[in-house]
Amino acid sequence: MQEILKNKNNNHIFSLVTSYKSRTELLNNYSKDKNLLSVKYEDLIKDKNSTIDKILTFIELTNQKKKNTNHNYINKIPNYLLPIHANINRKPLLNNINKWQNELQPEAIFFIDKILKKEMIYFDYSSMNFSLQNNEKRKYLRLLWKYRIFLIKKFIIDILKYLKIK
Repeated sequence: MQEILKNKNNNHIFSLVTSYKSRTELLNNYSKDKNLLSVKYEDLIKDKNSTIDKILTFIELTNQKKKNTNHNYINKIPNYLLPIHANINRKPLLNNINKWQNELQPEAIFFIDKILKKEMIYFDYSSMNFSLQNNEKRKYLRLLWKYRIFLIKKFIIDILKYLKIK
């Protein structure tokens, strides 16, 4: 995460914000679709068994008469796939959920909070609601200005791709 803001032009954080906004918009467009289940990573970490049950029920893999109550999901995974699921029985690291808040610089968190405010509300994430020092405000405003330039460049590139001009 620390590498995100070490990049001079901040394209990583801008790509993250832009991607997150577009994915949220897409999910929002399909939110009433009964064939879509939204699962938050935090829910999976905090209550793995309940979340997996919710997913299995959604994809209709549970037997309604005799529901699996032992939550031994590892037994359902084919042997050849076990190596990629080695962490499934390990205890989750709950303190890693908000680890990003300590790794990003304050102006980056403020930037993400301001730019993704609507998306954070949509996914029921609370706002950071903190203030910046004067030097951090200047960094934030520079970051915001660079983000706007990033969006303009992205827009122009998308138009050129559309027109098949390179």
